[in-house]
Amino acid sequence: MQGAERAQYLRAGQAIVFGHHQQVEIVELAARIEDLQREHIAAARPLERTQGQCGLATAADREQRTLGVARVGRQRVERPFRQVRRQPARQMRECHLGVMRIGAQGLRERRRLASIAGGVVAQGEHGGETVRSHPSEPSPPQPRRKALQGCKTRLRRGALHKNRAAPTLCHRHSTESTMNQPLSQEALNQIFLEARTFASNPNPWQDRAVSDAQLEQIWNLARMGPTAANSSPARVVFVRTPEAKARLKPALDAGNVDKTMSAPVTAIIGTDLAFYEKLPYLFPHTDARSWFAGKSEQALFPGALRNSSLQGAYLIMAARTLGLDCGPMGGFDAAQVDAEFFAGTAIKSSFLINLGYGRRDTLHPRSPRLAFADACTIV
Repeated sequence: MQGAERAQYLRAGQAIVFGHHQQVEIVELAARIEDLQREHIAAARPLERTQGQCGLATAADREQRTLGVARVGRQRVERPFRQVRRQPARQMRECHLGVMRIGAQGLRERRRLASIAGGVVAQGEHGGETVRSHPSEPSPPQPRRKALQGCKTRLRRGALHKNRAAPTLCHRHSTESTMNQPLSQEALNQIFLEARTFASNPNPWQDRAVSDAQLEQIWNLARMGPTAANSSPARVVFVRTPEAKARLKPALDAGNVDKTMSAPVTAIIGTDLAFYEKLPYLFPHTDARSWFAGKSEQALFPGALRNSSLQGAYLIMAARTLGLDCGPMGGFDAAQVDAEFFAGTAIKSSFLINLGYGRRDTLHPRSPRLAFADACTIV
């Protein structure tokens, strides 16, 4: 091809790409469109075979790559390229631009899906089928491949359709990827290392309310902790209103009155000695209710107290994970609290937990804790 003719073709191709069609004569434009169409068909065939092997090309993709799309007014007409070439230059130009846009959008979408899958679905074995990513995509890291062996998730054919959801990992592996990993140092500080008991008088609490939604969230976390046979004997009364605090106040020891009355919420942790009545729901694998029904309260109390105390500890941890501070305590008349808040039930109060946002300026230096060697033995 001569230099002048090559420059004309190049100028016509640039006009097609950038939309400056008015800068190119129709004769040059039509000729260049025909050449570009021939080049596009020749290049699309090997690419189509490669994509078919990857499992990412759909029948609709192949059809759109081999058919031209001619737009006349508001109508969309699909014809083979050999027929489109006979149409006026403007229609052929729109046909070629439409095919170019389809090809570019399809490539971007395939790369986006491979990125979402993390390259793992593309090379891992899923239900006995191996799905490979596009050759241009980087290989996924090996540790993630091992974590996903046996997953049923696949890249479905036709997943590029706009109305179909992108592939996602199954619930089991999305959970396994985050479980069995140590918490961050910030989380450990908040729950254990820098968490303090707010119990000083007269008022160790900030003037910040604790909402019903927060209390419900605390319980929804605390209830997940283990108890024997999933018995879950703890029953909690959250005391917040002035009227309820007035009922609790007479049962408190003198040293606990001010800090409890100033707390946004006080949780009464009780132990339900009739916990076995809920075992058909909580432990449906067997008739666990028969293990406890008919026993005296004296026989039931040690195990029920042990498990309800565990749940009270879970509640403290749950509150701390949500950014609240706690002030657990005894120092109250349990019989009086039972008569006031648990009358007519088999629930016995165990201990109290003040909840809120503590004032750190009221804290004393932290008391020491026993070292591992002083409290633990490995045998």
